[in-house]
Amino acid sequence: MVLFRVCVAVAAIVVSAKVAAGHRATQQPADHLGQLQPLLDWFIQMNVGSNTLSGPSFDPTKNPLSSSIFINGNMARALLASARISGNATQLREGLRWCDTFASQQQHITTASGLEAGYWGVGYPVLGPAGNIYLGDTGTAVTTLSLCLRVSSNATQRVQYNVC
Repeated sequence: MVLFRVCVAVAAIVVSAKVAAGHRATQQPADHLGQLQPLLDWFIQMNVGSNTLSGPSFDPTKNPLSSSIFINGNMARALLASARISGNATQLREGLRWCDTFASQQQHITTASGLEAGYWGVGYPVLGPAGNIYLGDTGTAVTTLSLCLRVSSNATQRVQYNVC
């Protein structure tokens, strides 16, 4: 529940920043990143790039949402968006690391018609790449993956993200 509240808080801050930027044409999006910086730093501290949150006084085995592709994908998306605005290389690296992890967790299957396909488990109720299939969560995570494809300058990463 705490992670859900954090994501809602991030969304509220981002929306507030967009609204404020719209009302003050003289300000740039980067002017609002200071409000987000402590939260973005916390995302990095929580090791979001691994897709299993962990950190000081946070035990992922006691939180069934610690490997949620929805929550972690949104955290990575916030890092990537901030990096695009600010040029912060640390945020870019951690966001892209999440995409590397997410892409590697794709489960490969063969369809009933014999075609190769893939899916991602949402990361809960079990930790790791397994879990239930929920298209809403997967759609959010894949949206972040598409952002990684857009911002990565690494050819190997771009191929990996595009194949998924």
